[in-house]
Amino acid sequence: MKYKIIHQSWSNKFLPIKFKKNQLVLKKYFKDCEFKLWTDDDNKNFIKNEFPDFYPIYDNYKNKINQVDSARFFYLYKYGGLYIDLDVLLTQNIKCLLDEDCCLFSQDSNKSYYATKANLPFFIDSMCMYSKPGNNFIGEIIKHLYKNEPINIVNALDNVFLTGPGMVTNLYNKLKPTIKLNHNKIIVKDDLELYDNIYGIHYCTNTWVGKKYILNK
Repeated sequence: MKYKIIHQSWSNKFLPIKFKKNQLVLKKYFKDCEFKLWTDDDNKNFIKNEFPDFYPIYDNYKNKINQVDSARFFYLYKYGGLYIDLDVLLTQNIKCLLDEDCCLFSQDSNKSYYATKANLPFFIDSMCMYSKPGNNFIGEIIKHLYKNEPINIVNALDNVFLTGPGMVTNLYNKLKPTIKLNHNKIIVKDDLELYDNIYGIHYCTNTWVGKKYILNK
């Protein structure tokens, strides 16, 4: 693993116990890495200072999750390394799965709202991504975010098509970049009985679904 930085994000520096436990497991596997916990303020300042021309788009998102989701791509493009959601619990060391050009984790769509809605056989979940700085596909994601194309949001989960996994999956299928996908290696909790030799569990806590994550403008 060449780029030894682990990016994670939470609203502030005070993590709930359940996420601290997941992070302790992660630190066991990545003892030689720097851990960076990005807060909401960190995200805002990072975008404002490093990507000022994107900041008006970022600041005008109506839902906080769009800010949180978009920022992670800019971390990876600037610094490289591994981004992993706090609600992911590793069961094995994933270093052997990481590819320096770009590593994304995909999941089957049979229980995914957004992949099923878009009639996709699988979805790429931006809960876990690894890349070098300036990665081409991450760059394409950022270009897409700059376009800020409007989407029809019927319910909170539709936000994933604006800045989250739904957007990443659609863009991947459109561009078909040559990147490494690890399929069903980190799976959602409900699918545990379906797969062997998994590397982690994504608990999909969806803490962002709720009125408090709609920004006041």
